[in-house]
Amino acid sequence: MKNIQIEDEKVGGDEKNIIRQLNRMIEKKDPDVIFTTGGDEFLIPYLARRAELNNVRLKLGRESALHPPKEGSWHESYGRVVYRPPSYPLKGRIHIDTKNSFLYGEGRLDGLIEASRLSKVPLQRLSRRSPGTLIDAMEINQGLEEGFLIPWRKNLSEDFKTSKELLKADRGGHILEPKVGLHKDVIKLDFASMYPSIIAKYNLSPETLHCTCEDHHEVPELGHRVCQRKEGLIPKVVTPLVKRRQRYKQSSGKNEEFKRRADVLKWVLVTCFGYTGYKKARFNCIEVHESITAYARRIFSDALESARKMDLEVLHGIVDSLWLKGEREKISSLTEEVKEKTKLELEEEGMYRWIVFLPNLTDGSGAANRYYGVLGDELEIKGMYAVRSDTPRFFREMQKEMLEKMKSSFISRKSDQMIEEILSPVKTRWIELKNRRVDPVRLLFKKTASKSAEEYEHMTEVKSALMQYKKKGISKKPGQSVSYLVKDRKSRDEIEKVKVAENQITSEDYDTSYYEDHLFRTAEEVVIPFGWDRETIKNHVKTSRR
Repeated sequence: MKNIQIEDEKVGGDEKNIIRQLNRMIEKKDPDVIFTTGGDEFLIPYLARRAELNNVRLKLGRESALHPPKEGSWHESYGRVVYRPPSYPLKGRIHIDTKNSFLYGEGRLDGLIEASRLSKVPLQRLSRRSPGTLIDAMEINQGLEEGFLIPWRKNLSEDFKTSKELLKADRGGHILEPKVGLHKDVIKLDFASMYPSIIAKYNLSPETLHCTCEDHHEVPELGHRVCQRKEGLIPKVVTPLVKRRQRYKQSSGKNEEFKRRADVLKWVLVTCFGYTGYKKARFNCIEVHESITAYARRIFSDALESARKMDLEVLHGIVDSLWLKGEREKISSLTEEVKEKTKLELEEEGMYRWIVFLPNLTDGSGAANRYYGVLGDELEIKGMYAVRSDTPRFFREMQKEMLEKMKSSFISRKSDQMIEEILSPVKTRWIELKNRRVDPVRLLFKKTASKSAEEYEHMTEVKSALMQYKKKGISKKPGQSVSYLVKDRKSRDEIEKVKVAENQITSEDYDTSYYEDHLFRTAEEVVIPFGWDRETIKNHVKTSRR
């Protein structure tokens, strides 16, 4: 350890002196909250170890001792493997690891304070938890207030269903296939907090389902009887959150703090739907989960039917959003009619000057979650290389430059001229790659390991990286990320296939043909709706004089 920095203050020297100076700086500043980046996973355990070796007491909290750490853990969430590092909270102060806090990333300290007040979970502990923990705590608090017996863990089994019943019930929200290509003057409409609003409006909760009294309504398609006599536990939690978020959204234009609080509440409300079907949630009930999506499908179908009756062109639709073309007066009439029919707010998010829906490269059908366009005056990019964290910075920057060129030039130029202008960054970067003038750090892939190295059957790039980390004495668990440069994509040798970022990497190490292929694949994603595939781009770039 050569030096350490807190805000603008930096100290160096031998390690013993650095740690003592660190203690003095913290004591002098006496902060209530200490923010770190990667403090739980590396910084604090590293400092603690160096202090121990130098026989110096490390004092980050107001009390000197650190909480004894637990081992890190991993779990699967919506098909992704997520790693949670061991926690290093402080005594007498609040330690927030910004790298290890989803809620802080969404709402900063304002959002965390809002979530802590609502859930009654201490701020330091909550910063390391998911929105699911927050909604779980709120449901438990509500249950205790009403005198419920709270289960230690989920113990409500799923009702038996025939294959026909399962086919009818086990469905999500409606998704329409988008119309691939460029569209101008497109309006996007969203149902405000659709799933939470359905929970609140239709009183969906485990104890309100299968009602035997006369005061009930039936879930469309499924026929479940839902009691209307007494408000359920989950609606009692959700309804105030929906109203609270609406108030924050209305004021967010004037106050950034309100926007951050609304952003945190958005994720809490999204999670409250998922937790009704999550197998480990205390108040899990899959029939409630299925009922919510059944209502959502009916509401979406009603909105779709109304739009088509008004001769509005439906370009795309996904669960709670619609992309439409047509007269503004008809759009206004549609939102009013849908609100009257469904009792849910259908809001206009904005108008795209233009939007491009992208195809799936496998079969050419429209990709539901990959598109780009100009919403108002801002470029919006969804699901593309430019916004994917596992894509090397070199390609993200190139694709963003291509899209910025399209934003400013496509309206005033003919199609071929526009495409040639958009592809000019590809030509520049291809030359840099070919001549090995690219900083290799900008070519690093960052992938999440889904399992241990031994569990991978084939010598993939991730397995090669994991084995190299292991040889360096670095244990990477499922859910942790690995950073590497592709050295020889065809090699089956663990050392030759990739080179991990922790090794010394140079511009002579990367596989030019591999990165060239990735370059043209990244460019293809932008211009393929205009008839330019990978081979066409490659020929144009390699033969053009520009």
